[in-house]
Amino acid sequence: MLRLRLGRLRLRDFNGIEFPGVRRSHSLIFLNACHSGRMVYDTALNVALFGFAEVFLRKGAAAVIGTLGEVETQLASQVAADIIDHIAHSSETSVAAAIRDVRAAAAAHVEAKNPSVEALKRFLYTFMYLLWGSPYATAQLKRNGGGNV
Repeated sequence: MLRLRLGRLRLRDFNGIEFPGVRRSHSLIFLNACHSGRMVYDTALNVALFGFAEVFLRKGAAAVIGTLGEVETQLASQVAADIIDHIAHSSETSVAAAIRDVRAAAAAHVEAKNPSVEALKRFLYTFMYLLWGSPYATAQLKRNGGGNV
């Protein structure tokens, strides 16, 4: 429990922070960090499973994307870019469907008889990304100036 962190903040620290912007907007939270989607059981904090995803959902997020374990930085960047790109170009597609489509693309690269090590790693890492919250959540990405992506 004490090892789960985002930056210098422990999971326990996030529990005490209010996120009024998240509550107002019912945002999609994408935690592209190792173990960010992992749930733990700690009776000192809660009587149920507890994790970053649960905290953000309780604070008002519509959905949270996180990883179950450690993901290599380069591949994490690629998988996140694929998911975000899919969401940006398909605003009516649910976030869950976007993750499903990115997983399907990764799976298509390992159907060959002798897939490369990189294709296998990408396949495994892509399936480490989970969505917590509403499976119907959609997201609309906006540029800093307020225009759509």
